[in-house]
Amino acid sequence: MNIQGYRVPLLSLFSVLLVSCGGGSSSPTVPAAPLPPAAEVDIRLSAATAFVYTDPAVVNFLAAPQTAYVQAYFRFPADLAPDVWFGIDQELFEGVNQPRVFEGADWMGFFALNRGGELGTPVGSAASHAGEPDDAADWAIQDLGISLSPDTWYLIRGEADFASRMFTSVRVSGPGVDVTVDLTPNLLSYPNYLPFDEPSLTFYVFSLRTKEAKQPGSTVVYFDDVEAGIQTPTGFQAVFSDGFEQQSDIGDVPITLPIIPMADITEFLWYKEQEGALVGTSNLVQRSGNFSVAADASLLLVQP
Repeated sequence: MNIQGYRVPLLSLFSVLLVSCGGGSSSPTVPAAPLPPAAEVDIRLSAATAFVYTDPAVVNFLAAPQTAYVQAYFRFPADLAPDVWFGIDQELFEGVNQPRVFEGADWMGFFALNRGGELGTPVGSAASHAGEPDDAADWAIQDLGISLSPDTWYLIRGEADFASRMFTSVRVSGPGVDVTVDLTPNLLSYPNYLPFDEPSLTFYVFSLRTKEAKQPGSTVVYFDDVEAGIQTPTGFQAVFSDGFEQQSDIGDVPITLPIIPMADITEFLWYKEQEGALVGTSNLVQRSGNFSVAADASLLLVQP
C-alpha cells in the first residue's frame, strides 16, 4: 500500500485536454489538426483492498503471527495484453504504537500472474528485513508451465509466513490446471513505511502494467469470491470472505497524517489501494451472485 508523503507514489492523476478545431460554413475548410498521442502514466497499479483488525483471532494473530492465506477467483478476456500482471496480495501492517518488529513496517505477500502462466513475487532482502524499505523493486519471476484460457474462472491462493516474514506457497487451479509452487525461502517485501497507529491485516486483488513493458491488448481483469484466513492452533480459520455483492462504490482509504487512526478504517469494506486505482464492481461477468470486481491496468490518464 502507498501513502503519499511517505513514498513516491506510483501514480498521479492528471486531466486530459482534447482540443479540436473547425470552420464555419462561411470560412475556408481547414484540415483538422491531428490529435496528440493519448497521455499515459508510467505505471498503473489498480488494486482493491480490505482491512481486518478487530476479530479476536486476528488480534491474537497480529500479536504473534503465523501463516496466513488469501485466495480469489480471476478471469480475463481473450484480448488481454500479455504484459498485464494480476493477482492477490496480503499484507501485515505493524502500526506505530506497539510494533512487533519495526514501527510502521508493511510486510507484503504479493502474488502476480500474467496470461502466459508466469508468476511474479516482489521479494525482500537482508536490508529490508533489517528495517530499510525496499520499494518492492526486486521481483522473482518464474514460468509455472501452465496455459491459462480466457473467459475461464481460475483460483489463485497464496500463503505467507508472517512469523519468519517469508513466502510459503502459491497454488493456481481451474479447468485443466492445478499447480502448487513452494516459494520458501523467499523473503517478504517491506515496500514502505505506513504510519497507521495500530496493526492490521489487509487483503487485495489487483492488475498492474508498466509503460516500459506495454504490448497491444486490453487491460481489465475480473475477480470474485475472495477469501482470506489465518493459522490458529486448530488449523486455518477464514477471517474474511466477500463476493462484491454488498458494495456498489469503491472509495479512497481515509488518510489523516501524520498518524492514521486505524479506527477510521471500516473493516471488510473495499477501498482503492491508492489514488488512481481503476477498480469497481461489474455485472458483466460473475462467478457467483450478480457482481465481480474489475481491475483495469490501463495507462491512460484519467480525470480525478
